[in-house]
Amino acid sequence: MNLPMQTREDRLEYRKKYYQKHRYELCKKTINDIAYNRIAFFYKNYKKEIDNYLLKYPYEEYGDKIIKYYLYRMEIYKTNSVYDDCYDAGMTAYLYSVYICASTAKDYVIPYIKKSR
Repeated sequence: MNLPMQTREDRLEYRKKYYQKHRYELCKKTINDIAYNRIAFFYKNYKKEIDNYLLKYPYEEYGDKIIKYYLYRMEIYKTNSVYDDCYDAGMTAYLYSVYICASTAKDYVIPYIKKSR
């Protein structure tokens, strides 16, 4: 990255502004590149455990309520243009949380889901 600024503070300020301007695209890229690949890996290797955890922690009861709560707290309402993207990111976080807990045989899905924000 060729930055015209000389001082460390100038570079940090530039990066901060760049992130603020492109944060949705950067987050979407992270989800698409990293999370989906890890989810596919976990499902391939821990299918039985994941299926048990998904029955134990159904999306409607745990994922949906928590996602809507965090979106409300972050003032992202259904009328907001990024609501659908943020909701999709929340669904991915729910799946990732369940899958990683199932792969490690840990039963802390609820705290892990709440942490994934």
